[in-house]
Amino acid sequence: MTYYHYTAQKKKLMEEFYGVEAPQEVDVQPPEVVSTKGCGSRLPSRVEKALKLKSKPLHQCKKCQECGHHDSRNCDKFKEKEKQRSRRNSDV
Repeated sequence: MTYYHYTAQKKKLMEEFYGVEAPQEVDVQPPEVVSTKGCGSRLPSRVEKALKLKSKPLHQCKKCQECGHHDSRNCDKFKEKEKQRSRRNSDV
């Protein structure tokens, strides 16, 4: 008995057993990646995050002259001005 004959016979037997014809093409998606080794780190609460941020010293931003937890590279006020400028340039 050849391999192909055996698989065809097995397929026919399974179809008769289940009473359903096997699909010609099977569409299977790969599983999502799961980390199974080790233990995950604990997520800090909002209170813990706020306490950690409060303990950091305040710095003065050189663009807006405000004391806070940002510097000139990621100043929110400057970013808003840049967005408005880019909108004006794209409209022209």
